[in-house]
Amino acid sequence: KGINTAVIGEFTNEHPNKVVMESLIGGKRIVSPLVGEQLPRIC
Repeated sequence: KGINTAVIGEFTNEHPNKVVMESLIGGKRIVSPLVGEQLPRIC
């Protein structure tokens, strides 16, 4: 572990081949892949 690092996700077998985001209150949604120009996402 480095300085100023944070765990932001984990790998599970619950949803294979998908990226699923979970909110602070437990809601889940599938994150769609980027389309068009591959610009970085701004969070």
